[in-house]
Amino acid sequence: MSLLKNRAVAWCLSALIAAGATLGLGGWKLHGQRKQAEEAFFTGQNGFSPYNDLMNRRDSAYNLLTLAQKGLDQNSQAVKQAQSAWNQLDRAETPKEYHEANSYLQGAVDALYQQLESALTEEDWQIARRQYADFCGRMSNLQYDDYYNGLAEDYNRVCDGFPASVIGALTGAGKLPTFR
Repeated sequence: MSLLKNRAVAWCLSALIAAGATLGLGGWKLHGQRKQAEEAFFTGQNGFSPYNDLMNRRDSAYNLLTLAQKGLDQNSQAVKQAQSAWNQLDRAETPKEYHEANSYLQGAVDALYQQLESALTEEDWQIARRQYADFCGRMSNLQYDDYYNGLAEDYNRVCDGFPASVIGALTGAGKLPTFR
């Protein structure tokens, strides 16, 4: 009887060790792949990164908000939303937070821009048009950044498989956003 108990305990311990090794090594590998993609988000390749493009979008949005002070009521919904979206992007720290803030900022700046044409002088309107063109152009850069987006997509594909999906759920390391 004690032999059966010892074998059962041994099998249970073996199974636990195998599961622990799989989760541990898999978690280490998954973490490394995520870290590589997150670093690509901030540092990019050859001087180009999603982070830099987002900071340029933030600057263009700030310039549009500055122009809005000349012609729009600062308590208007469009100005308040654009300021709120700008603040959200300014406070972001992770790729996911930047992605969410960028989506919010796009809609808010679009609404603000629509109101600026009739509120600004011709000279200021031309400045606003250039700022908005740069703002939108940086979004194109984000969408076509193959380095970060490719790494994030590869990581996300791994997260869809087993045991990575379990490891991700246990560690909170979910998928990374892409800008495509």
